[in-house]
Parts: sequence; C-alpha cells; structure tokens
Amino acid sequence: MADDTRKSTNDPFLNRMARRAPDRPPMDEPFINMALNENPAGSDPRVVKALLDFNVDISRYPDGGCSALKDAIANKFSVSRACIAIGNGTDDLLDLAARALLSPGRSAIFCEHAFSAYRKATELAGARSITVPECGWETDLTGIARAVEPDTSMIFISNPSNPAPGFFTEAAFVAFLKEIPDSVTVVLDEAYVEFVDPSQRIGSARLTQRASNLLVLRTFSKAYGLAGLRLGFGIGTEALIEKIHAVRQPFSIGAISQYLGVIALEDDQFVEAACARNRNAMARLVEGLVALDFKIKASQANFIILESDQAHAIQRFLLQRGIAVRSLASYGWPQALRITVGLEEQNMNLLNQMTSFKAG
Repeated sequence: MADDTRKSTNDPFLNRMARRAPDRPPMDEPFINMALNENPAGSDPRVVKALLDFNVDISRYPDGGCSALKDAIANKFSVSRACIAIGNGTDDLLDLAARALLSPGRSAIFCEHAFSAYRKATELAGARSITVPECGWETDLTGIARAVEPDTSMIFISNPSNPAPGFFTEAAFVAFLKEIPDSVTVVLDEAYVEFVDPSQRIGSARLTQRASNLLVLRTFSKAYGLAGLRLGFGIGTEALIEKIHAVRQPFSIGAISQYLGVIALEDDQFVEAACARNRNAMARLVEGLVALDFKIKASQANFIILESDQAHAIQRFLLQRGIAVRSLASYGWPQALRITVGLEEQNMNLLNQMTSFKAG
C-alpha cells in the first residue's frame, strides 16, 4: 500500500491544503474501486462509440464558448445559453465561482463535514471559512442561514450531500433561499441529483430564474459515468455566469469532452437505468450489512455510510483483499467509511469479505 507520509513545506498555506493518501492498492494491482462514487457500470455505450468515431481536427483549438454543449444543456433544462458555464468537472466550477466572488476579507459558509473542495476553493481565494455542524447526517439549513455574517459572500451546499448522506426537499430549500441576502451567492452542488427519485428532485434550474443569487452545479462524473472526461456545468443568471466567465481561461474545455457531453445528454435511458439499478443494489447491500450487525446509513446518492469503531481495520482488511472504500477520517469521522454501491457481483464480494471480517 502507498506510504501515507505527509511532506511539509515552508509555506503554512500549502501545509493546510489536505493531501490525502490514496484509498486503493498500487496501480499494477487489480482492485474493485468502491471509494470514488463512480458509475460501476461504466460509460454509456453510445458515448463510447462516439469516442471511437470521433473525427475532429485536434490540431485546432476547441470551441472556447462550448456552443454545442451549451445548446444541449439549454434545451434539456429550458434555460438560456447565456445562463450556462462549462467547467472541467464541478471542482473547476467551484474554484471559478470562488475566484469570481470571494476575496480576502470575505467569508464562505458550508457544512462542517462538507465536500473538501468547498474549503479548498474558499482558502485559495483568500477568504475565511465558516462551518456549520450537520443535524445528525442532515444539512442544517436553518443553522447555515443564521451563520451568515456581514462579510459572507458565498454558501456552498450539496444535495444530496456528500460525504454526509443528507437530503433536503424543494420546499425546505425555497424557504432557506428566502432567508439569504441577495448579496450572498448560494452554490447548490447537485453532483448526485440524478440518483434521486425524480418526484423528489428540486427544480433547481427553474429556481435560478427566480433567485438571482443561486448557482446550480451538475457533473458528468457520477451517473453519466464520464469521470475521466472531467466535465461539469453550472446554471445561474446571466449576470452571475458572466462573473464566472470573467475568470475562466479560454479554450479550457477540450473538443472531445464537449462532443461527448452532447452525446451523453441525448441518452436519458442509460442514466435512468443506472440509477434504478443503483437503488435496487443499495437496498440489498444495506440489508446484507445490517444482517451482519453493521451500523449503516443509506443515501439518496450512490453510496452508503458504515459506522464502526473498527473502521480503519475494516478499510485495511478490504484493501488487502482488493476492495477500496473511502475512509472519512480526513472529514473528522474516523469511525465512518463511505462505500460506493457497486454491481451485484461486487456488492456480493464485499458482503463475503465483511462476513470474513466478522468471523475474525
């Protein structure tokens, strides 16, 4: 297993930036990756075929405006092309939003155990981080609203949340938005929203037309199975998107990524099937682990949380047997593991290994 040594520098800022040891065996060892919440079924066959058939002159720069991809997103979500920003995954868009809207002397709010990219984007912009504890596993929207200070410029929220498996309704979110000053941009990270039952999803794109301070982020990395492309997009008002474009590098999205993103958006069936399969597999995985007397919390996304005083030992045990799961120790939850829901045979392998762990 890779060495977990942390090398310090003379720069205290760089030393604060988390550098996590990989939760996986060395690259030359085969393993089942249940640590990164990727789509275990892989990519849409239509997208794979389009990649193989791709015939664009890559000696030329790509379309800097991502016109075709923006048109596809605009059509799918009934928004104007001018209200869309494209990024190299949502991590890139989080960084762009922070660079555009945060600065030294300003602050951003997010949950205590929120996705680590929120803190990193905030600190790279020179701003101050304000954290709000979750209520159990759930996002405390009331607490976040109360935490707003005069210097607050941004709030980061994920729904469904990660790594905490929380979820809130549209009614709760609309009520929350009413409590937030227009001067504070609310970044709603919906990386996992496709996994949510359609009847429970927030109409987030529609809300951006009513809330001028709302920026919604989506990714192709999870349900679409295109994590290797590093492709995501944001939806907000034209004025908000213009601020993001002002700090974005030209030609930052490759031609291949733009082309395949359009193809992916055309195939709802692949995503719907993947999400239905995820819900069924999660139910069986949770049932199996609970039967082994493990404490489990399911999510509305594509992962579960296992809580145990033996979390570190379990992670090492699984890793030695070719299964990578995510320790949440770096998030302040050393007793928790995040486990991506895999394919049926992968989940059965995990259950068999957990049975062996229990047997000692």
